[in-house]
Amino acid sequence: MDGKPARRPSDAKSKPFDLVYLASCPLISKIYGGVSTVESLDLRSEHKAFMATIRNSGKKFRFKRDYATVRRLGTNLVLGCRVLHYTGHGLENGLAFEDDCGVMHIVPTETLRELMAAGAKEEEVKLVFVAACHSESTGRAFVEAGVKHVIAVKISEKVADAGARHFMNSFYLSLLMGRTVQNAFTMAVETLKAIPNLPTADDEAKKYLLLPRNADHNVQIFPKLGRGGIDDYTDQLALENLPASVDHFTGRNLEVQRIVEMFVKERKRLITICGEAGIGKTAVAIDAAKFLLHRGVFKDGVIFLRFQDREDLDIESVAEQIAEGMGLEIPTHRICRALNREMRKKEALLIMDGLDSLVAQVGKKKRAFLIFIRELLQDCANLRVLATCKAPIGIERGIEEVEFPLKGMYIGDICKLFYKLTGGRVTAEAVGIEDFCTSNEILEALSKHKLITEIIQGHPYTCWSAAKRFVKVLDLDKVAKQMSFEKMPSSPQNPTAERTPSDGYTVRPSPNTAPRKVEVKEDHAYVYSPVSPNSFNGSDRERKFSEYEKRASEILTTQAKTFWDYFKPELEVSWERFKEHLAFHFKRIAGVQRGLDNDDLQTACVYVQTLAKRRKLSFSHRGLTAQSFQLWWDYWYMPLVRTIVRVRNIWDNGHIMGVSFDKNKIKARIVNGPVGAFMLRMSANNPGCLAMGFVGQDQPKEILHILIDNRRGDFKVKFNNGEVQTYETLEDLILQCKRVTILYPGNKGKHAVFGNAGMHGNEDEDGPS
Repeated sequence: MDGKPARRPSDAKSKPFDLVYLASCPLISKIYGGVSTVESLDLRSEHKAFMATIRNSGKKFRFKRDYATVRRLGTNLVLGCRVLHYTGHGLENGLAFEDDCGVMHIVPTETLRELMAAGAKEEEVKLVFVAACHSESTGRAFVEAGVKHVIAVKISEKVADAGARHFMNSFYLSLLMGRTVQNAFTMAVETLKAIPNLPTADDEAKKYLLLPRNADHNVQIFPKLGRGGIDDYTDQLALENLPASVDHFTGRNLEVQRIVEMFVKERKRLITICGEAGIGKTAVAIDAAKFLLHRGVFKDGVIFLRFQDREDLDIESVAEQIAEGMGLEIPTHRICRALNREMRKKEALLIMDGLDSLVAQVGKKKRAFLIFIRELLQDCANLRVLATCKAPIGIERGIEEVEFPLKGMYIGDICKLFYKLTGGRVTAEAVGIEDFCTSNEILEALSKHKLITEIIQGHPYTCWSAAKRFVKVLDLDKVAKQMSFEKMPSSPQNPTAERTPSDGYTVRPSPNTAPRKVEVKEDHAYVYSPVSPNSFNGSDRERKFSEYEKRASEILTTQAKTFWDYFKPELEVSWERFKEHLAFHFKRIAGVQRGLDNDDLQTACVYVQTLAKRRKLSFSHRGLTAQSFQLWWDYWYMPLVRTIVRVRNIWDNGHIMGVSFDKNKIKARIVNGPVGAFMLRMSANNPGCLAMGFVGQDQPKEILHILIDNRRGDFKVKFNNGEVQTYETLEDLILQCKRVTILYPGNKGKHAVFGNAGMHGNEDEDGPS
């Protein structure tokens, strides 16, 4: 995608693009102090459907697709576009972009607002479509930057991929045919409601927002598009002959990202993926190569050479293959020298797959082959080689060879792979649990079955073979019995390798093997040593991690799992450690400067136990468990965070008290104040709601309290007559309420604090009650 630039018409610099499509697909996340894989999105299907929509319109359309990095976003804003579309992961406080090495880069809403305001030409970006979950706050940031029309998803909601594609295609088709933004949005909502085989269609349609609310969206974005085809300004891909990716490739994001990082950041020249047969070396190499290809790292080509079962070491034929793949016409006489000369200025990646038979040979032929590779790399400074072999190929001088050992997959990942390979035919009955259970419960039960723990043991090829058998008999026990008597490819010694935040992963040995540890050299190559760590019991460690994974499987959301993995492999987290990490996490996820104080953190711990008691869950006074943590996260913490995001500026200025403040504390602060004195606080008993206490007009003075419900996105209060009034912002609510005048602490008039932004209507006579 970012390879050689596409040829543009002469007016390419003078006219903005009609639409810039930014896609984000990072491999891993390093936020909140831990490392975790990022859920993959089906961007290929979405883009294919989107392009079909554009072609169906029959309009002449200037289009560009790019990957979402801050640099590329800034570049496209400077070049100009009418519509900016983002697709990827969204968070309450920002969007998930990529960095150059495939790591998730969270861009806060405030940064996006400033970047949009600074980079976009005046009145040029007319519409922004944020196709990401929880993107409401980001959408409001674009509105604040001057964008007149923004489509986003409610901050508390996730959207289904299928529904999102239908909504997007219907919206853009209407827009391209000259309809207004409002009409196109309404059409997309109604289309989504009518989609068959989508049971939650009505609920999905309600998740989309057209911002700003109550604004005039009866505006055409493309009123005069002529007939014609697509002018695609997407950067052309480099030459490549990569085979198709392995079906259902999953569970290798950490390894793929590490290879990408070594090529891009550390500038390694030669990396050899080592491992036993069937462990997935080729699949990892292809996926890493495709990631690098689409990001434009190698602008002159990505060439794949297959050497499996090749006994000869004909250097000339290898050189011919490389030249053919690169599209070079060179003389056959002294072809190796001619190849080196032609490749000196090329920025390319050469994948040499399956070098086992070649490396296993001895004598002059092998030495000649190694010299050929070494001289090719020495002569061509921008050439990189990614090899796959059971062992290092053995280049000893001149070029550093980085050995990358590939081990078995996580138990959780291998279960997902098995489930996908069987087409989802693993049922509750097959794993021996009750019907009407979730897919996560099926996967958890599957992870304990003998077929996974004793036969497959994290080995991808064995998993594929077992899945193929299971589809025929639909009986896990029968497949396990069959395979236990057959000679399958040797299983890895660490079927559940523990990935760590370091440059690699630490081997968690099987109970029947000697423990091994990883030594990371200064060049970050992976070298395995047979030395056992002191006081290390592989069996105990294995059981501890197995129990951790079992309990952590109860945590369903990605963000919650990332938070909890910070404590891995602890089964019970002390309250002090929990409060320490929560204080750090809250500021990051909410995008605020002011954090929770000690009293607020203590209140959070209290409500972990309170919620567990209400649901009759087992809990410990000594610390936090995964089950009680998940309940607290969903029903208390995330509603709090979403509300804080919406009132971020008011919170940072200290005008809202934390969850540790209750009615009594508010009363003690304002009871001696004048009539109309008021304070705001976050409610602990009603997560996601605010509360306002104020001095009433009655004598003796009475402190009145009202609840402000923000859990649905708006600020709702109940009046004395029983009616419910909705306000778009908290400022609107306060400025229109006649019964509150002076904000505590600070003793400031409400207009001095909140301005006059909300004074567009009459103040409420009675105020909320």
